[in-house]
Amino acid sequence: MSPSNKDFNLFKKKKVKKAEQLVNVEAMKIAGFMTSAILTANKAIKDRASRQNFLVKKKEQAAEAAKVKMVIGFISGALMGAIGALLLTPESGDSLRNKISHYFDDTTNKDNLKKMAKSAKKKASSAETKVNGSV
Repeated sequence: MSPSNKDFNLFKKKKVKKAEQLVNVEAMKIAGFMTSAILTANKAIKDRASRQNFLVKKKEQAAEAAKVKMVIGFISGALMGAIGALLLTPESGDSLRNKISHYFDDTTNKDNLKKMAKSAKKKASSAETKVNGSV
């Protein structure tokens, strides 16, 4: 081999090596851009899912608050009705006190208490069914 041929082969090898390095650098750049794009898309998906979870939780909390308000309204209405009935009754005080004491005597009796508990459970379950059906 002549020296010029040797130099040409060495020059050719250096060019090939430099071209390989350039290709590797470009490939690394492309991989970096793709990784950045994937990470950005992943963050956007997580943000959207987080917002949706927040909205679902907010709706659930609002529904729970509405249920609590309804129960409070029901109980306060029942109490106000009972107080109004007591205050506006046409009976005398003695008669009313006797009725109330008989009622409490009945509630201390175990048999009557069990009957009243069953009746209250039935009424509560039917009221719950009606409320759930209307919502």
